[in-house]
Amino acid sequence: MRSDIPKLALVVGLFAGVVALFVVGLAIAEGVRSVTAGSGPGALQPGSPYTSSGPGISVTVDPPAPTESDHIKITVAGEGMLPTPCWRLKWSHTVSGNVVYITVEAFDATPPGMACIDVAVPGPFSITEEIGQLPAGFYIVQTTVNTPPCNTFPCDDVTSFEVRKVVQPTSTPSPTPTPSPTPAPSPEPTAAPTALPSVSVPMVTGWNARCYLGEEKSTEAALGAIADKVVALYILNSDQEFDRWVPGRPDVGTITTLKPYDQLFVLMSAGAIWVQQASVAERSSVGLVQGWNSICYTGREEAVEDATSGIAGKFGVLHMLTDGQSWARFVPNRPDLSDISQLKAYDSLLVLITQEGGAEWAFEP
Repeated sequence: MRSDIPKLALVVGLFAGVVALFVVGLAIAEGVRSVTAGSGPGALQPGSPYTSSGPGISVTVDPPAPTESDHIKITVAGEGMLPTPCWRLKWSHTVSGNVVYITVEAFDATPPGMACIDVAVPGPFSITEEIGQLPAGFYIVQTTVNTPPCNTFPCDDVTSFEVRKVVQPTSTPSPTPTPSPTPAPSPEPTAAPTALPSVSVPMVTGWNARCYLGEEKSTEAALGAIADKVVALYILNSDQEFDRWVPGRPDVGTITTLKPYDQLFVLMSAGAIWVQQASVAERSSVGLVQGWNSICYTGREEAVEDATSGIAGKFGVLHMLTDGQSWARFVPNRPDLSDISQLKAYDSLLVLITQEGGAEWAFEP
């Protein structure tokens, strides 16, 4: 048996996502690829998560979408049993290449020659490290906490973030005068268009993998009433990189519009219902590239084996991000590794295509 551990170079992510979140492992056994992931969008690829949670600890990167000009801070927080009043926390960090290492540990602060009775008191702790400015690129944060009870079981955390280049805005040319229009005969009145059906899409706090079902619109218009709760939005492109939209940061954004059946990784600051006006556009198939593909499934509801029969033998694994910020998966011919049994219309999927040259996935209506 041979094991390969590729990382999707994002979410990853994009997601999750939102989206808690961080390593994709690729194991090859008897010609069948299987992927196991950590919890959350960071398992997709470095760059998507801004906050992650390990056992008993959390790691937060500030600002959430840093550029080369930002001074970055990383906060480690959690619950612990800290012996007091004799013990104190100390912490440090180093940056090696694209990895930031943070270590937090407890130490005995009793003055020499004095006795102190330790009393283990549960309570929260929080430390913040000033990382400073970093060059553009994807970074991994490896955090190790060595305080009670983390000295009896591992309290390590791995998360990731992206530092982006600062994009200088281009100047807008002055508009040319518009000639006065020539009056035209009034057109005959036409019947009002039929309103498009609306679809209510629930969004949870954290990462969400969701399909956009509306007509092509600007990102802000498409998000509508939930725009003020969106922290960041990602779309995985065919080059295995994530395009992004960050509210109020056009200098780092690469997404300006959403199109029907775009598959999105959305990080939400609070839960909400996203009301979309469904598009009349239909889609019966989708082209997939070799590597990772983030797609909106538009086939009928059926068993996952039947739904994916059109790409059987051409993919290694299929993932779905759950509202609980964890990944469900389907690995062909490996029921012991699979926990997805059904696919239904508008499921958001992350699919690893192994077929050289890609594949076409036709959906059953």
